[in-house]
Amino acid sequence: MFEIEDIFGRKVDLIIERTLSNPYFTRSVEQRKQLIYAAEDSKIFV
Repeated sequence: MFEIEDIFGRKVDLIIERTLSNPYFTRSVEQRKQLIYAAEDSKIFV
């Protein structure tokens, strides 16, 4: 995880979408996430 923080130059929290239960936090994450990698069968958002 430190490599990701080095790339972005700031702290990064990794979360799994399925574990989000707070609707306000989920909405905030959905509005702010950015796609950084996409393959045929997977996507990674920041």
